[in-house]
Amino acid sequence: MINWIFVASEAVDTLLENNNYVGAIILIFTETMGATMFYGLIFLGLSTALYIRYQSIIPITILAILLFAAFRPVIPTSSMGGILLLMSLAVGILLYQVFIRRGNR
Repeated sequence: MINWIFVASEAVDTLLENNNYVGAIILIFTETMGATMFYGLIFLGLSTALYIRYQSIIPITILAILLFAAFRPVIPTSSMGGILLLMSLAVGILLYQVFIRRGNR
């Protein structure tokens, strides 16, 4: 456990010496809670704000598809199965909204 803290502190020091402040902050959070949880909390905050603003799930699904497609190289490979499941769920919600729900109006 002590070796992990030393390695993380060395990495943070290296990032700070190179004036990469955002990278240092992200490294602290990802090393503490795990990358999957960190990026999940960011997505949860964005999707909650979108839902409160529009009261619809369509902007959230569009955001999910765009974020997962844009940040796929950054997302850890251990959580890729869950990400692909969420992307397929988002596409399914959009298709439902377009073909089923809009047809009943």
